[in-house]
Amino acid sequence: LGLRLLQRGQAPRTAAERSAISAWRRPRALIDQGKALVRRAHSAVDVSDGLAGDAAHLARASGVRVVIEATPLLAREPKGFGLAAERLGTSPLELMLFGGEDYALLATSARAHPDLDRIGRIEAGGGVWLERADGSRRRITRGGFDHLAR
Repeated sequence: LGLRLLQRGQAPRTAAERSAISAWRRPRALIDQGKALVRRAHSAVDVSDGLAGDAAHLARASGVRVVIEATPLLAREPKGFGLAAERLGTSPLELMLFGGEDYALLATSARAHPDLDRIGRIEAGGGVWLERADGSRRRITRGGFDHLAR
């Protein structure tokens, strides 16, 4: 969100927009969250290039299907994020899946942990799928930022 606002040359109007720009300009290393994954995570990847694309890297490397659940993902939406996304002509879910510049960690574990946020699950199969609250699914076939793309 912060990067998109800056790319469009739009001055921040809300606290959420100012916070997003600040987070982009001064990302915070997730040292404690990374340490919390030790002996818990079966796999992990940073999500700086977009959740959907980095989940695809994890799925491909592990030979599994990653199912991202929209409900818990959207529950993590910061206050004002949705309005800022609309101002940019997109949806919060679109930004969360494809925006990138998140400086977050995506990890898999056999068990839930109270200090980690669950946003989906792993299944047999391949690829990345988005599951909506009604149980419907769609395969995500595009990713986020690609360093090697022209």
